[in-house]
Amino acid sequence: MKIDIIGAGPAGSYVGYLLAQDGHDVDIYEEHPSIGIPFQCTGILTSELDKFVKITEDFYVNTIEKARIQVNDAFVDIDMHRPNTIIERTKFDQHVAELAKKAGARVHLQHRFIENNGKELTIKDVKNDRMIKKKTDILIGADGPNSTVAKCNGMYGDRKFWIGIQARAEYPNQNVVEMLPKVGTFGWIVPEDDKIVRIGLVGDKHTKQDFDQLLKERGITKILGHQGGLIPKYDPSVVTEKGHVYLIGDAALQVKATTAGGIVQALIAGQALRDSIKYGKSYEKEWRKRLGRDLWLHKYMRDVLDKFKDADYEYIINLFNRPKIRRYLEAFDREYPSKFMLQLFFSEPRLLKFIKYLF
Repeated sequence: MKIDIIGAGPAGSYVGYLLAQDGHDVDIYEEHPSIGIPFQCTGILTSELDKFVKITEDFYVNTIEKARIQVNDAFVDIDMHRPNTIIERTKFDQHVAELAKKAGARVHLQHRFIENNGKELTIKDVKNDRMIKKKTDILIGADGPNSTVAKCNGMYGDRKFWIGIQARAEYPNQNVVEMLPKVGTFGWIVPEDDKIVRIGLVGDKHTKQDFDQLLKERGITKILGHQGGLIPKYDPSVVTEKGHVYLIGDAALQVKATTAGGIVQALIAGQALRDSIKYGKSYEKEWRKRLGRDLWLHKYMRDVLDKFKDADYEYIINLFNRPKIRRYLEAFDREYPSKFMLQLFFSEPRLLKFIKYLF
């Protein structure tokens, strides 16, 4: 089959790699001159990544074995049972695109999707300022949260976003990820090494002011670079399949609401889409079976956390400092809260008091 993918980020390149391996005729279109630029990503990934894309020196930056959750003076340190990997996002995107090309997919830079009329596509070759008309069997939108593919095919819906801001900065550190749930909607400090960090936050409003205040509080003055952009909020009612058109990754809102991460989720969805095409299954059902419950849990955890006051955070941090609870947090992967939430509540029933925030 002739398959056209819009967007050469990890979502588009990975599903293109899988479909090219299956022998399909795959074209991937990227509107920017270079893959992975610009990027809006913290680049901290769980060990789940290695199940899909082998970690190599091409994009590896650092290994993290400890995280700290802190609100005011209250904090809990979590030893990661499985260390996290810090990646260089631009190089990672380029690595996945190379996998797709080696499998037989064609990657076209500076080509922008304009529209489709059924199975006829209009693509603009930006570099040569010309329009291309072509036929396709399958169209995949991997073109980010503001997906043009979604808009053109009545799949956009009532989307909501956070604004994310991040900087690379000089900041001496102990190689501990800091999670800051009361900075903006939530913030982070992620070490690249013992001198350089990625510091940022997401928010609904006052994001720039909150970010500037975070830098000031930490005494950070040496900024090496900025990134920023829209981060989609997961919506369980999102439409991701309509006839021959599919959405994946940020275009499908497949992002964890607790951390705003979505790379692993995009790769899982890529496998679900490949299997759906290969075996004639419903993509909607396949990705929801693999991802839906956990994305739903991340969303409702975010709904609860957004209503927390400082006292609530301090209370829960004190609970997390109990050895039995901390062992649960250390043993399970944050990608899949469905695998540990029930055990956590059974282990510490006092956590149930926060369910009131759902109503």
